[in-house]
Amino acid sequence: MRALAYIHELEENPIGRDTLEKRMWLTEWIVEVPDVVVHINYRELDSLDKVNDTYSNQLRMQAVYSQAAYVLEHPEVKDVVTLKAAGLSGTLRAYQTIQKFDPSARYPLLDDLLVLERNGKLQQYVAEHEHSECTVKS
Repeated sequence: MRALAYIHELEENPIGRDTLEKRMWLTEWIVEVPDVVVHINYRELDSLDKVNDTYSNQLRMQAVYSQAAYVLEHPEVKDVVTLKAAGLSGTLRAYQTIQKFDPSARYPLLDDLLVLERNGKLQQYVAEHEHSECTVKS
């Protein structure tokens, strides 16, 4: 499936030549596909712009794209916390890839989330920070 391929490619190479076209296609796809429900409220990621706006938009959108991939790969899962944690995991994969190419790309929030993920506590973090839900049904 094209959407899954694009999402995983963006996690593995978020700053490649054709990433803008893939992001544009994915955004339109998410809006138009009626079977994919994506929770887009990642309020904590809004702070990325204040730290370094070079990659912040790509990293924020990756959470939405990676969550959509998880929805496609696990259609039985409806739990918002699980879905949003999956989206953050995708952002963290993209972040680690960006750091390989640009070691100056540092986001303290994402560094902290990487530690939580390594310690198996990312889902707990999402549960604790899930105050309001904003859902887009495409």
